[in-house]
Amino acid sequence: MLDWENSQYAFQIAAAILAAISNSLLIYLITHFSPKDIGDYKHLMLFISMFEVVYAMLDLVVQPIFYSFGATFTLIVNTTNSNIDKRFWEIMAVIYCGFFGSSMAIFSLHYIYRYWVITGNSRNLSYFKGRRIFWWLIIPFSIGLIWALVGYFPCYPRKSSSDYLRYGVQEKLGLEIEKIVYFAPYFYEKNDAGQDVIYWPSFVGILLDSMSIVR
Repeated sequence: MLDWENSQYAFQIAAAILAAISNSLLIYLITHFSPKDIGDYKHLMLFISMFEVVYAMLDLVVQPIFYSFGATFTLIVNTTNSNIDKRFWEIMAVIYCGFFGSSMAIFSLHYIYRYWVITGNSRNLSYFKGRRIFWWLIIPFSIGLIWALVGYFPCYPRKSSSDYLRYGVQEKLGLEIEKIVYFAPYFYEKNDAGQDVIYWPSFVGILLDSMSIVR
């Protein structure tokens, strides 16, 4: 394992342990000491805390590497020393993409609720009452699904993207492109004449991800 990988892995272990402990403590406090008048906010906080514990463990398993290379950026899983089939790591990387997208939506949902509390908007807060809160949770699930699908389909490795990333991955990270799992929105493709042409699925995928953030 490379020196930078050792440092990253040590940081990921520490962060995952901290996340698991802090969120588990929060779950305990919410379930045992939250006041009755906190209402459905209790369920929202429980969901967020449990999500964060799972997300932290997923980050520890996947150990994602994020890097920008020229005209693209990539999520890399180093499978050089893994005896597990690369297909497994592809699935785990896609799940990670989904969790990443869901995490942004969950915090947006959290801040929406708190904003309505601060402004005293009891009418809108009523939409979080009872089982209605589960309808709100469809939003982060849907956005996470979009991110997972975009990660897998438009950003799946192609010959052109592998050729483009090969030198940078070897030079900057010391990894061989054939021994890693990666997903990257590379925006170009070689045509029959060997010319670079636009690869539209990557543009559409990034557009969908961007729309899911700003809408």
